[in-house]
Amino acid sequence: DLTMRLSCFFTYVFVISLALSCASDTKEQQATEQGYNLKAKGIYLTHCSACHGTSGSNGTLAPGLKVKPKKFRAGKFLYGSQLDDIIKVITKGVVKNQMPSWRKVLRPKKIRLLAEYTLYIANLPVEAPTPLQM
Repeated sequence: DLTMRLSCFFTYVFVISLALSCASDTKEQQATEQGYNLKAKGIYLTHCSACHGTSGSNGTLAPGLKVKPKKFRAGKFLYGSQLDDIIKVITKGVVKNQMPSWRKVLRPKKIRLLAEYTLYIANLPVEAPTPLQM
């Protein structure tokens, strides 16, 4: 009788552990499918938002720059809108537009995450400007 109870108990623990593991994978998969990656967003906020803004529409440093940063929130890019194009711009920079090269600061994997996040926010619906922004 004790052996049967222990067997049932361990089976129960195993099933619950398995269910929790699957639920965790499902949440992570849903987050990925929604295009939301906290690590990529963190990289963007740390390295890009000062010029490009938190949503891709102008940051706090933008007014002081000779060449205004691209507002890629509308999905328009100067040097191509494919993932490889964005990776190239982030990696090499664009001197004439005051876009720095990030190759010495970020590893290729982080640059790729950053490019994917940039494309993600570029594909969001563009919000109508508020009266203060006009």
